Formats: sequence, structure tokens, C-alpha cells
Amino acid sequence: MARDLEKDLVICQSFVTRVERSTSYKEKISAGISFACEARSGWPETIRYAMSLEQEIDRLRNELNILQEQLQQRRCGA
Repeated sequence: MARDLEKDLVICQSFVTRVERSTSYKEKISAGISFACEARSGWPETIRYAMSLEQEIDRLRNELNILQEQLQQRRCGA
């Protein structure tokens, strides 16, 4: 199941806000623990997703380079 990246971003932003507004050490620790629990499951999946996107970008760049070379060869051969 894919993660809701917009929801994950809200979690990150709310963590920062909670820590900034916290008046006690206990509140800051509680916010940190909540964030760490979410991050523990979210980060690995999001990193894997980003890695797959990087691989797809590399594949598409390679395909584009091949097509550009073929086009260049056809122009020279014409």
C-alpha cells in the first residue's frame, strides 16, 4: 500500500510546530516520540519510492539519448 505523501508532509510540519510551541520538556519528548514512530515506517517506504523514481529517470534519460543518437544518424545519412 502506497503512503500518502501529503499526509506524511503534514506530520513533519506539525512535528516542527508542536516542538516550537511546546512549553515543557515532556511535550517536546512526546512530539519527538510520535514523529519517530511515524518516520520509522514512512521514511523507508518513501526512500524506496524515490529510488525507484531515480531509476526510472535514468532509464528515460538513456532512452532519450538513444533516440537522439538515432535521429542524429538519420540526419547525417540523409
